[in-house]
Amino acid sequence: MNLAEKIGEKIYRLRESKNISRAELAKYLNVTPRALGYWEGGKREIPLEKLMLVCKFFNLSLNKFVSEHNENINDKNLESRVENIEFYLQEIGKKLNMPGINIHQTNNHSSTGVIVKK
Repeated sequence: MNLAEKIGEKIYRLRESKNISRAELAKYLNVTPRALGYWEGGKREIPLEKLMLVCKFFNLSLNKFVSEHNENINDKNLESRVENIEFYLQEIGKKLNMPGINIHQTNNHSSTGVIVKK
């Protein structure tokens, strides 16, 4: 399963768990239900600004969104997830013509996060 599919599945599961229709979430995101369906199905990559709106809609941080159950994953799995996020952010940087984006992993006592610096 590629990253677009994982993200799409997460959006779908969140939406279904809250009994939100595809049309309702699509309206909030200012996209068509069909576009949202492509993202949920992993057929297209969701733009970062739309992913951030999804997080806002469900009252989640981006970090919380990408980590399904922090307490149940091992360090190797977490490293893999962070690498996927780093790759995704770098790809977005390329698309936005910002090749100088540097990704730095940070660790604190309760979580692992990613800081994007120019």
